[in-house]
Amino acid sequence: MFKLLGASALALGLVFVASPAVVTAQGSMNSMADCTPSAMHAAMTKMAGQMSSMQSTGDMDKDYAHAMMAMAKGQRDLSAWEMKCGKDSKTMKMAKDSMHSGDMEYKAWGGLLGGG
Repeated sequence: MFKLLGASALALGLVFVASPAVVTAQGSMNSMADCTPSAMHAAMTKMAGQMSSMQSTGDMDKDYAHAMMAMAKGQRDLSAWEMKCGKDSKTMKMAKDSMHSGDMEYKAWGGLLGGG
């Protein structure tokens, strides 16, 4: 579980280091209405913050399901940003498909947990 979270956090951290825009957790989803790199990074920062602040329940299956729900929510937020702000029709189509997939995963993991 924690190896998965650590790898996800590392991958997101590399995105932030490689990008010129830096957004704090206060760069909330309200900025998602903006079609700027900062708005996209706000969504990634929010997801990383949610994952890194998760408290372990001691039940590895539940902890894993909660982590997967956070990732699915982040996937949905990023896809929504791309669908609103993107210009390439193929990428926007992939974002739409990804959003649908993320919604289904989120609901499936929540159902496994008895509603989240």
